[in-house]
Amino acid sequence: MAKIDGKTYPFIEENIKQLKKLFPEAVTENKIDFAKLRLLLGDEVETEEERYEFTWKGKTEAIRLAQKQTTGTLRPKKGDSVDWDRTENLYIEGDNLEVLRVLQTSYRNKIKMIYIDPPYNTGNDFIYRDDFRDNISNYKEKMQESYKSNAETSGRFHTDWLNMMYPRIKLAKNLLTEDGVMFISIDDNEQPNLRKICDEIFGEECFVTTLHVEMSATQGMKVKAAQKGNIVKNTEYILVYSKNGRKDIAETILYDYREKYDTHYSKILTEDGEIENLVPYMFKKEPAIEKEIEALSKQLNKRLNLQDMYDYSILFRKFIDDYKGRIFRFDKVTGFTSEDVPEGEIREVTRDGKTYLLCNKQGRIEQLLLLKDSFGYCDDFNQSYGLRKIRGDWWKEFYKDMGNVSKEGDMKFENGKKPVRLIKQLIKMTTKPNDYVLDFFSGSATTAHAVMELNMEEETKRKFILVQLPEELDEKDSKQKDAVQLLKKLGRPLNICEIGKERIRRARKQLLKNFGEASEGKADLGFKVFFLDSTNFHHWDEETENVERDLWQQLEIVKNNRTSDDVLFEILLKTGIELTVPIGEKEMDGKRIYSVGQDIVICLERDLTLDFMEKLLHHYPDRKRFIFYDEGFANDTVRINGEQLFHRHGAKQLLVI
Repeated sequence: MAKIDGKTYPFIEENIKQLKKLFPEAVTENKIDFAKLRLLLGDEVETEEERYEFTWKGKTEAIRLAQKQTTGTLRPKKGDSVDWDRTENLYIEGDNLEVLRVLQTSYRNKIKMIYIDPPYNTGNDFIYRDDFRDNISNYKEKMQESYKSNAETSGRFHTDWLNMMYPRIKLAKNLLTEDGVMFISIDDNEQPNLRKICDEIFGEECFVTTLHVEMSATQGMKVKAAQKGNIVKNTEYILVYSKNGRKDIAETILYDYREKYDTHYSKILTEDGEIENLVPYMFKKEPAIEKEIEALSKQLNKRLNLQDMYDYSILFRKFIDDYKGRIFRFDKVTGFTSEDVPEGEIREVTRDGKTYLLCNKQGRIEQLLLLKDSFGYCDDFNQSYGLRKIRGDWWKEFYKDMGNVSKEGDMKFENGKKPVRLIKQLIKMTTKPNDYVLDFFSGSATTAHAVMELNMEEETKRKFILVQLPEELDEKDSKQKDAVQLLKKLGRPLNICEIGKERIRRARKQLLKNFGEASEGKADLGFKVFFLDSTNFHHWDEETENVERDLWQQLEIVKNNRTSDDVLFEILLKTGIELTVPIGEKEMDGKRIYSVGQDIVICLERDLTLDFMEKLLHHYPDRKRFIFYDEGFANDTVRINGEQLFHRHGAKQLLVI
């Protein structure tokens, strides 16, 4: 029987395994022969002392922090949760570096999209200060301290921020699926440095783009600043990286409203399948439009082109909307011949799953692009319907959302909230209906709100994992005053996690009201709450001396005040099982048994007999993995014979704690 390791994912061991696969001759007894590795890599090894490198004080330790294992765990808080038995969403309270470590075994390569909005390092932000000895007890010590901002006067201003971000991004990358995408909001203060560390962690080839998000308009005080000659700041940035280096990350295309008419669309197909110029045909079909255009032309003292007509004529706009399925423009196309489209004809031709509308004009094949394909609902603030264009890296007019952002989710909180529409569109663009979305700087839980709202709109089942440090609120901060008063009224602790959880609960109620109570089953609007803590087992605890561990193993391996649920979820995390997997519970011969998913059975009882194990196998004939306490068997003979019994019945893995 194999023993479960109480630590999280072994990064260094896995790195050595990967090297061994590529260069077996450079690894002996799990030790790397760097001289031989350099020889195998030939001229590709960098030997010059002076070379391009982005570095800072503490970088080496930051790299080590990203590889460090932990024995920490996540303990459930069912009382804070909503729809515990059915939901697949997670809200986790705790230091995000340690939580990211804890999630590695169960969620590695499973997260499709990560969005984070970390501290911008403006001089007033709280910065996580980690060190290599950092563990759960140290985390608890730090939680008792008052939070300190990273003052710009500090000699380690940029260094502290980089040391915070590097290991967290490194660990987060491990969680992404191979086609996963990471979005990071940032402003000018650290954008260049963030780009450099992400290039190093992901690889330069994995950089997709920088989104420019228009978060403010030039109004109010900014007008005065501009009038004095200042170039005012209207945008923030979102860096985009893909794990596999692909640039085609969009699962869904986003559209912006097109203010101007594309004058290339100047042809129309008649009822008889003939091609005519748009304006003469329109005047012939709708004389009232011709009269309106003539009147406008006199009024404006100029001859109107298609753009002018679209700008000034209501009747023209209506005609365009009514006939958009026949208005078109020509476009070049290759790979088709007169055999596909005889001369003088217009035909639909399907190739490689795509349908083309083609025309043969004197032996030259051209494609007809219909205007209707440029019409539809847009992703702008007003959700406009009309002419639209595909959105690129310029995400405009999100300042329109900012007027109400502090109240979104029926939760007034002004500290750095991002608009729900912004996060929702990032999720919509890059995820599929059942994907995981992670935010480990989750703040007021906008990402959870966005996932739930998108799921309600599309009747999908995207899942969120939110992580947030329970940072205390400042009662003296005017921006946090309303949130503090609300939490006091609810009798809840004054920290950001309580804001996030209450925001999700209120967003849930709001969505059910907007979409109707009958829609509740169509989307997952619940969430399971967990909090970071030390391991539940004495012998796994890094603070316990070796002699003490042996003693606890013989007496009672579970710590006082820890529940069976605490123990169960730690086992899931340490064996690579997701926290939201279905769990069944039953009793057999007075012993509690958990059936986890479709494959695993867990029994954490003592004095297990051979007869009990035979009953267990009879009740769960198709299960392949079984987990017990190491000291749970009645005696060594039962243990040995039991192992043989399980293998005879086809069990693939027997694990003990």
